[in-house]
Amino acid sequence: MNYYNEKILNIISDNILNYNLNELKDIYKLFNSGETKLIPSSKTKNIYNNFLIEEGVINKQFDLPYYFDFKKAKTIMIIGMDPKGSHNHKDIILNTPYSIQSATENSMNENDYWKIIKLLSNSYNIYLTDIYKAYFQKGSIASNKNILYKKRNLHAEIIKNEILEVKPYAILCWGKVSRDFVARVVKLKLLNIITKDVNYPYVCKGDFNDIKLVAIPHPSGSTREESFVSFHEANLPTIPYSKKNRPETLANFVLSKLK
Repeated sequence: MNYYNEKILNIISDNILNYNLNELKDIYKLFNSGETKLIPSSKTKNIYNNFLIEEGVINKQFDLPYYFDFKKAKTIMIIGMDPKGSHNHKDIILNTPYSIQSATENSMNENDYWKIIKLLSNSYNIYLTDIYKAYFQKGSIASNKNILYKKRNLHAEIIKNEILEVKPYAILCWGKVSRDFVARVVKLKLLNIITKDVNYPYVCKGDFNDIKLVAIPHPSGSTREESFVSFHEANLPTIPYSKKNRPETLANFVLSKLK
């Protein structure tokens, strides 16, 4: 199984990290042995270097995209927000989305996002990435609240290039932040806002012909229960809401929108 796309590694090398293609392949080998990697801030590029070398910046983490190539005909690209970190290292932790390299069978059975991913992987290859590749904090301000960091165009350029290279059949956005960010990147107008959380499985235009875009609340433990309930009431009114059955319900909802 391939866990990376070489063209994506070139995007990382060109825009994010001072590592060449072979060095990045070695990092993925490290991931696949169940480990993470510590790197100094000086190994970052562009805006990442500008922000991460500042004095007082802590909890620095990058999640590199991860590709489950199951040799299926089509791929779903799942896009979250960022790799929220919490550690005491002065250097940057290189990791994977949802720490896949250290995931156990128990953790996959306990976490809703893994349950959804496993159900979707029965029919599709899965590509995992985030709109913001880095997470960090300075004082009480996290990177996802840092206006200067968030407004940099490089985030959108990288996501756009990922989409063009992966050529997914569909994009699944975890949460409203990812949904609205990706909608701007693919120039998709939100048409059917019903409640705070909606889906929009419309076909994208321009550089993204025939890519379907669907959004659901982020299936993490930090998402408020009312977000799931309001989404469920708006989009699945005939199915009784069940927290226990939520992963299966959300996965089936996504699959139904991709037919």
